Amino acid sequence: MKTFQSIVFLSVCILTSAIAYSNRAATSDETAITLLAELKPQVLIGNLIDGLVDWSNVSSLCNKDLEVVAQLFKNQSTPAQKIYDAWGKPNPGVIQGAINWLGRSAECLHTRVVCDHCNVTNDEDYSTVINAEQRMIQITLTNVLVYDMHPQSFYGACFPKSCSNSDVLTIFGILLADIESLDVVEVYSEDSGKYDFVFGFAVFVFSALSLAVFVGTCLDYYIEYEKENSAVYNLLVNEEVSNGSAQNGDALNSTTEQDHQKRKPRLEKLMVSRMLLSFSLNRNVPKLLSMKSSEGSILCLNGIRVLSLGWVILGHTIYYLLQGYPNVMLYWNNYYYSYYYFDKFLFQICSNATLSVDSFFVLSAFLLTYLTLKKMETVAGRIRPKFWILFYVRRYVRLTPALALVILFTVGIWKVLGNNTVPRWQPMQDQVNDCAGGWWANLLYINNLYTNYECLGWTWYLANDFQFFAISPGLIVFMYKYPKLGYIPTVVLIVLSCIANFVVSWVNNFAPGSTSQLSNPEAGIVYKVDGLFDQLYVRPWNRFCSYGIGMLLGLLQFRMPSLGASARKWHIALGWLLYAAIATTTLFGLFGITNDNFPSKFMAALYNSLSRVSWSITVSWVIWACMNGYGSFINSFLSLDIWIPIGRLTYMCYLIHILVIQFIYSTADTTFNYTSISLSVQFVANMVLAYAFSFVFVLILESPILGIEKILIG
Repeated sequence: MKTFQSIVFLSVCILTSAIAYSNRAATSDETAITLLAELKPQVLIGNLIDGLVDWSNVSSLCNKDLEVVAQLFKNQSTPAQKIYDAWGKPNPGVIQGAINWLGRSAECLHTRVVCDHCNVTNDEDYSTVINAEQRMIQITLTNVLVYDMHPQSFYGACFPKSCSNSDVLTIFGILLADIESLDVVEVYSEDSGKYDFVFGFAVFVFSALSLAVFVGTCLDYYIEYEKENSAVYNLLVNEEVSNGSAQNGDALNSTTEQDHQKRKPRLEKLMVSRMLLSFSLNRNVPKLLSMKSSEGSILCLNGIRVLSLGWVILGHTIYYLLQGYPNVMLYWNNYYYSYYYFDKFLFQICSNATLSVDSFFVLSAFLLTYLTLKKMETVAGRIRPKFWILFYVRRYVRLTPALALVILFTVGIWKVLGNNTVPRWQPMQDQVNDCAGGWWANLLYINNLYTNYECLGWTWYLANDFQFFAISPGLIVFMYKYPKLGYIPTVVLIVLSCIANFVVSWVNNFAPGSTSQLSNPEAGIVYKVDGLFDQLYVRPWNRFCSYGIGMLLGLLQFRMPSLGASARKWHIALGWLLYAAIATTTLFGLFGITNDNFPSKFMAALYNSLSRVSWSITVSWVIWACMNGYGSFINSFLSLDIWIPIGRLTYMCYLIHILVIQFIYSTADTTFNYTSISLSVQFVANMVLAYAFSFVFVLILESPILGIEKILIG
């Protein structure tokens, strides 16, 4: 036992030395490397076997099974060897942050140890079949501070299933009792999601939708078959009529018409049939993949929409690798070395990916304002109450079913997909628990205000967008009725939103931007980062500024559609120069943080106040320039036909892409080694899989909902 404890203590010394080195502490890197060289994993396992003698504080069944495994291991039993082979062992690169030794879950999970008539303590004739299960032990290094945080190490250990998490926690507590620098926090197991009523209901709903797709598709093919037969029948009868006498022809013609009415497929006219046909793959797939756009479409918006979502996925690809629950460094094995890449100039594109959300606010507000003003113009501003009722109903119907389906998928099916994979899946249960408690806030679009639960936390954008949509009629009507002063209320709200950003940032000393810690972890010491998401990032009064810029663009294009025709070449050249200057300043303005050049409290608040407005202005310029013929090759690229079908998937892809990312990361059997190439590959994989799953979800719900909406509402 003491020998084993000394080995564990040696491991702690290695971790402590490595982390202290990365934090520029006094311990030299030579010391850490020397300690690494002395560590022998086989010695760790050997002393573990010798130490498993008396576990009086664990359950009796766990005690017996541990003793059996130890005996069989000494007898060179392969299954028993697999159990300890699956334990975590030190990885190279500890100094670079490789302090998560997760072991091999797949090897542990498929291991069965058979014991016939084994002699164990208090039972000389013990027979059993031992199934193994990997556990993940969370350990806090209490005597080390890295950027004001105690690092978390995660250690994988294969145990008999008869040992509960409480047993494993007790065992590691005994083993590490004499080491003051370690604190065993929690033990995670593989099997977490329950096959409960919610799971059954979710399976039922998805099965019903799939059945509707199947029936609708079959019905569609049947109707087409009947139409073809009817056409052939009519052709044959017409030939008979043309070959007969006029008198006989009249009689035949009358008979033909009656027969045609009898043979005409009536199913297509039934309400139930029309709704089922909305699920038809035969209709929805061609529509979804079509590269044709409706008349009057602004094609450049498709490219902006798709590229902005790609930017969102890129940011989340990095963010969820770094912010692995329950603490950082759960997914990467060279966390500290990754900052070698993070402090590069071009990496600011990744760390400032949150600006992509403002692009979506501009797109949404511009289309809403521009199209609504044009609609009001066609009726000379005399909009009936029915229009405004349907204005809200259509928006809610188009957004909510897809959101509800993804929430149901999360709490019902997604929670069990990671069962029997790796222990890292269990912490994802927090996502499920939050949705089980706070789903109603999402469906009411107030989850950016009610933050006790973070169900699908990234859908804060939908809440903001719907809230802005809800207040937009008053602003748009004012724009229409007062051509010269209509912009004033929107401008006032934009200014107030900027002031709110400044005040909240100043009072709380929030970091500039939302992800300054990506560029330099010490930003978390210089500034406050706790509460930034809830108090600054998701609140509607802080985010309206971007939406308001989009509304002003819609008003500008409506009131002055010929402005572009009267613009001179130097005006356009100046516009593009200003665009480049503002976009570059906003995107790369925080690069100095990588070299510890932290902006003052005032400048940080000013950046938070103006950065989103400035980025929204640059996006608005691109839209305006492309619409008015000044986009050149940029417009050609953004207006490519390929963006049209991909753009139809962006909403659903936005809803599910993080579930895809979390599933990939949480069920991986190894940690990720960061390089620019590995990150690029992971980003492409995340994006392709997210779009693939969104394609399926769109076909089973989103496309049918649009069809049903047209049937019921028009």
